[in-house]
Amino acid sequence: DDLLICVRVLACRPARRIRSSCSPLRYVMLLALALLFLLLAAAFSALLWRNRQPAFESARRFAAVGSTVDGVECVEMLNSSALAYIPPSPEEIGLVYVPGALVEHAAYAPLCSAIARRSGCVVVLLRVPLRMSALGWPFTSLGCRRVAAAIAALPNVKTWAVGGHSMGGGTACSFVAANPRKVAGVCLHGSLAWIDLRAQQETLCSLAVRGSCDGLLTTAMFDANPARLPNLTAVIIDGGNHAGYGHYGPQRFPLPDGERTISLEAQQAQVSDATATWLQNLRKAQQ
Repeated sequence: DDLLICVRVLACRPARRIRSSCSPLRYVMLLALALLFLLLAAAFSALLWRNRQPAFESARRFAAVGSTVDGVECVEMLNSSALAYIPPSPEEIGLVYVPGALVEHAAYAPLCSAIARRSGCVVVLLRVPLRMSALGWPFTSLGCRRVAAAIAALPNVKTWAVGGHSMGGGTACSFVAANPRKVAGVCLHGSLAWIDLRAQQETLCSLAVRGSCDGLLTTAMFDANPARLPNLTAVIIDGGNHAGYGHYGPQRFPLPDGERTISLEAQQAQVSDATATWLQNLRKAQQ
C-alpha cells in the first residue's frame, strides 16, 4: 500500500508543475499571440484576394477546351489542372508554362497558343492551386509537382523546357534545380532567376525576356540573370511591360507596372516569336 501511494504521488508531480507554470497571464499572452497571427493571416489573404488578376475576355476562346485556333488545338489534361496546346505536326519537344502569381491561367492562353503555332512544339499551360504556385512553400512545391505530372503525362515528348511569367519563372527555376536531368531549357518571361543554375552549364539553355517598360522587373534585376543562368539568350521587348505577357491588367501589386508604349498584340507577337525561335534552337541542339 505504501508503494502504491508513493507511485501515485510521483505520477502527480509533473502535472502539478505544468499547472503551476501555466499562469493565467501566460494563457492570456498565448491567446493574444494566436489572435494576432490569425488577424495577420486574414489580412494577408484579403490582400492577395483583392489583387487577383482575371483574364480578359479576349483570352477566353484560346482557353476553351476542344477549340482549335489557327490550327492549334486546346486539350484539357491532368484532371483540369492544365491545358495542352498541340500544333498540327508537333515536334518531340515541349514547354511547360507556369502562370504568374495571382493571375488567372487563362490570361496566358493566347501566348501559349501562339508559341505552339510558331514553334511546332507542345505547350502545357498549368492551372496552379489558388493562383499562388510561386508564393513560397508549400505553393512552390505544389507547382513543381504539377510540372512533373505534365512531363510524365506526355511521354512522346522527348525534350522539355520549363518556363513561366514573373513568379511563375521562380517555380520553373526551382523545378529545374531539383530535376536537372529532366529539363533541357528554362524560359523566363519578366522574371528573375531565384536560383543559381550555372552548375548545369553543360546541359541547360536559358531564355530571359524583359519589356523595357516593366515596372516590377527592373533593369538591374534583369541584368543579374546572366550570373545565374547558363547559355543565356536575353531579349528586350522595346515598349513592353510586365503584364503584357498575359491578357490581364493593369498590374498594381506588389508594385505598379509601367505603361506599355506598344499594343498588347505587338508585345505578345514579339514574345512568342522570341520564345519559338529559342525552342527551335533548343530542339536542334538536342539532335
